[in-house]
Amino acid sequence: MKYGINLYLWADDMHDGLMPVLEKLKKMGYDGVEVPIFDLDLAKWKLWAKRLDDLGLERTANTVIAPEHNPLSADPKVRDAAYQHMRGVVDACAAVGSPILCGPHQVALGVFTGKGATEEEWKRSIDHLRRVAEYAAGQGVVLAEEVVNRFELYHVNVLDQGIRLASTSIRSMRTSKRRMPPTPSAVPATASLTFTSPRTTAASREPAASRGTQLLAPWATSATTGGSQSRRSAISCRTWQRPRRSGDRCSTARNSSRLTPLRS
Repeated sequence: MKYGINLYLWADDMHDGLMPVLEKLKKMGYDGVEVPIFDLDLAKWKLWAKRLDDLGLERTANTVIAPEHNPLSADPKVRDAAYQHMRGVVDACAAVGSPILCGPHQVALGVFTGKGATEEEWKRSIDHLRRVAEYAAGQGVVLAEEVVNRFELYHVNVLDQGIRLASTSIRSMRTSKRRMPPTPSAVPATASLTFTSPRTTAASREPAASRGTQLLAPWATSATTGGSQSRRSAISCRTWQRPRRSGDRCSTARNSSRLTPLRS
């Protein structure tokens, strides 16, 4: 088992002043950190990849979406800007050496309409995540979509909605793949969903109907545990709740980067 911590506790950008913090985290026994990605300068992220490698710290990455990149917007220009922005985020994620990009990417943070998401907004969200996940697969990056409370956003606030978002996005990816000509950058056969939730659902235990798609329970995958994450395309639903499973004790905190089981 490995431990990681989210650097949002200290900053929303990586800067030289964080080096003493990172050195102390390593001395305390942390195995990795979750880095905030808002600056899309690839040279900067390659530098931080080397710094973190030198410290022996693994990493995941996190970002949230600004209103000008809202994938649910009725304006197609804004939706296209949302996709182009996420491509840049994925590139930065790959440059820093993170196999997982976490965060609520399905809607802009702090944007509200006064009601829940409409079916048309659901469709826009799914189409957006499908396109981003297809691009991320070519960069060896997995998307981990967070289920966030209704005070921060209005789309995907409870686990059932997260399961719907993830499973529908994966079905959309499979349909899209069938329509695409074979290319080296096509979506790989192995796609997965991971659910970090306060309860285990049938959907998170049973294999998907389509070959090559695997649904993993919360304790089955981790950004910083063994197993290669490369060339895997995934839509993951993550919450800050404590997962429960008979026989498992789970270590978690509000800002920990990954929930991992402690076996008795």
